[in-house]
Amino acid sequence: MKHVISLAMLLFALLGWVFFQPMPADGLSQGPLPSVYDPGITLNQAIKKTPDKPILLEVYVDWCGYCQKATPILNTVSKTYGDRLTFVMMNAERTDNSKILNQFRVRGYPSVYFIDTNHRLLYKIPNHYVLDSTMLAAELERLTSQ
Repeated sequence: MKHVISLAMLLFALLGWVFFQPMPADGLSQGPLPSVYDPGITLNQAIKKTPDKPILLEVYVDWCGYCQKATPILNTVSKTYGDRLTFVMMNAERTDNSKILNQFRVRGYPSVYFIDTNHRLLYKIPNHYVLDSTMLAAELERLTSQ
């Protein structure tokens, strides 16, 4: 019985470790992304308006408590990094966003992605970074200085 409990705890710890690791997203998108973003500016409009800036895309839903906690953090961080990044928000509950949700393999909310100036999805920012302004700022500093 002790071995079963130990094995279950090890499996639980391993799964937790896997899901909290940064997830590189190489190869998910090879070209410009479709314009299926809402509200506000679409991703393609953001690319045309600021082609020399990477994009931080937040995928959210209105009913998500973590999304509601992340929004003021992202707003604060956008004031610091707005000159280096374009911030775009996408509501995952809109049916016209389903194609991009599948392409980005969205598994939960909020999901925040870093898209480079070549319009490729490079990186999914871990959720625990998004909910901590200090960690998020450090991660954005790292991503924008590459």
